[in-house]
Amino acid sequence: MPLYYQIYLQLKRRIVSGEIPYGDRVAGEAKLAEAYSVSRVTTKRALDKLAADGLIERKRAIGSIVIYRGGLEHGTNSLTSVLDRLSGVFKNSVVSVLDMQRVVAAPGICDELKAPAGEKVLFVKRLRSDQSGRPFAYCQSWTRNLPRGVTKRDLLDYQRYDLITNSGQEIHRIEQVIGCTALDSTYVADLLGTLAGDPVLTLERSAYDARGDVIDVLRCDYHPERFQYRTVFDGQERVGAPEVVDEAFV
Repeated sequence: MPLYYQIYLQLKRRIVSGEIPYGDRVAGEAKLAEAYSVSRVTTKRALDKLAADGLIERKRAIGSIVIYRGGLEHGTNSLTSVLDRLSGVFKNSVVSVLDMQRVVAAPGICDELKAPAGEKVLFVKRLRSDQSGRPFAYCQSWTRNLPRGVTKRDLLDYQRYDLITNSGQEIHRIEQVIGCTALDSTYVADLLGTLAGDPVLTLERSAYDARGDVIDVLRCDYHPERFQYRTVFDGQERVGAPEVVDEAFV
């Protein structure tokens, strides 16, 4: 992953989490270059990326000011805010990568991804636990066109959507369905600390690129006693932004 992008992700997390709040100034190119032992060209790219995402505003003679207020904002970067929320939901959870390999997806997933016959996609199994070590989510994902250099360490250090964006793909739409079913896998039941046949919450999420093609599929099973999903309807009128904010709580 390029150095500028690593710096961008670190600053982005600090902004989205509120560590660098709305109205505060982000360190300039020179200070960031010194702090990260990189060139100013590198830090400029990181700051430019934050500005392009609508997180900061760069002003001559003033510096880079945080304009991200949290939640959904006006303008064309509303999907960025949604992705930040979806990723930030689990910022206090612990993730374990159970498996990661290049596979030819099963027929149903392959059809959704519209992957050519024989094309291999990145398949990942993950388990999320709370801070006390109680597992609450078992997730599987299938992602197209991620470079072979992606490692398990990358999946622990970065959000999948950041890895997708860094690969040159842009997410333009996300669709998800939440449901409930009886768990039919003893393997998953053992991981979540429940029993096969017990009810679990399910989530199916698909990410689309600008052409309308699915580039990422996520399937999750949640322990119903350790996870809640809440939807907040925002009555304020917002231009170019969804009116529904989805948040999950453990």
